[in-house]
Amino acid sequence: MLNLTLLLTLIIGFSVIAAAVLYVAYAFFLGNLPRSPRALITGALLLIGLSVLQLGHLEYLQSGAAPLDAFLYRFWLFLAPSMFYLFGRSVLFDERTLSATSLLHLTPVLFLFIPQLEIALSLVFCFGTGYSLWLTQLIYSLRSARRRSAFELFFLVLFSLIAVGVLVLGFSLPFLDPGYFYRFYALSIGMAFVLVIGALVSYPELLTD
Repeated sequence: MLNLTLLLTLIIGFSVIAAAVLYVAYAFFLGNLPRSPRALITGALLLIGLSVLQLGHLEYLQSGAAPLDAFLYRFWLFLAPSMFYLFGRSVLFDERTLSATSLLHLTPVLFLFIPQLEIALSLVFCFGTGYSLWLTQLIYSLRSARRRSAFELFFLVLFSLIAVGVLVLGFSLPFLDPGYFYRFYALSIGMAFVLVIGALVSYPELLTD
């Protein structure tokens, strides 16, 4: 268990640093990508949220304090799926404003007020998995138009599998030791950052094609 704790601690540290580096790279150096105020704000909120979640997992590893007992952790957990979707649309479609339809995608935040945490978690993970599958389907639909769509699809399928894994574990949370959920979620977020950085290092022009 000590080795696993050390590994997860390293993964969490990597995630927080990677979040900061990715945002700086996007905001200041990737000039060919859409950088509307909406994209910059939603991207920042997404990466801040993931970092806060990872720090919550780190606190659990060090002290045993349950992250889900903290409102700050729950807030960012429920906000992350919305920011993932809105940031994705901002970059892929260069959407610059929030329409009434876009605001509906903030619905997961309202799940914070559901008294039964198990139900609220199940709903928010359903949204997160749905958004991951939406992005996978979108890239798949562009296969004939994009030079490396198969490569992109490979990474997106892995993202979707991670999201499905978190969804299944979230549904199982009432029947499991919560520690399994926190460890798997920390690992999943770390793997997501590894996939993003791996894709950008392998194909630096991936996002601008």
